[in-house]
Amino acid sequence: LAILAFGLVISGSRSGSLGFVASIGMVILYAPGARNRIYVLWAVVMLSAAGFWLIQDIPTGTTSLDRFFSGSSESDSDYHASGVRIDQGRLLVWREGVEIFRDNPISGVGLGGFSEELRARLPESRARGAHSGYMQVLGETGLLGIVPYGLLLVYVSYVFVRSVREESSDQHLWRVVFLAAFIGMAVNTAFGSYHFDRYFWIPIAFAGMLELRERQRRQTKADFSAPESAPVHSLAE
Repeated sequence: LAILAFGLVISGSRSGSLGFVASIGMVILYAPGARNRIYVLWAVVMLSAAGFWLIQDIPTGTTSLDRFFSGSSESDSDYHASGVRIDQGRLLVWREGVEIFRDNPISGVGLGGFSEELRARLPESRARGAHSGYMQVLGETGLLGIVPYGLLLVYVSYVFVRSVREESSDQHLWRVVFLAAFIGMAVNTAFGSYHFDRYFWIPIAFAGMLELRERQRRQTKADFSAPESAPVHSLAE
């Protein structure tokens, strides 16, 4: 974890760092044998916030560490009222994404059409993507795409966190591992196009396997508990 955290810090990936904290939070909450889960989770969040705050005071200039507290460039960044510099370019893209959805609320602009629409609306911007998987799905597929996609994410999360009787310790461990990976990537998708990566769909496939096994278990239990049917007499009798 220390090596992974260090790699994320020097990469300057803010969304990756948020996903890292979310993944560790899922492990703390659902790992077998963990105690005082809420207190440990709050400790991780507070330590992460304190670490990011300390990084802000390091004279990094334009290195990757500076990306935590500034935009991608001076022209795309501006100081917020709180004194922290934020990425105005990304916010501008998201505002245009909302307008793209309002103009095409049902079916969107079509798969892969967000970049073309963005270039037409913001020809002076260097951005060529939504910088958010959810915004991209919303703009390209409209309600027909974002609603089932959102329901899929909610249902997969439910499959991972629900309690299952007669579950082996090995399956529970893998459940926690894939839950942490799924939540971490879902958080990262809010700021990138991770939903197009094949790795994002591996936890979803694992959740489908868990759901299939649980339904088979319920069906087997129902078959054993069903009363025996009355004997069928022969025609001669």
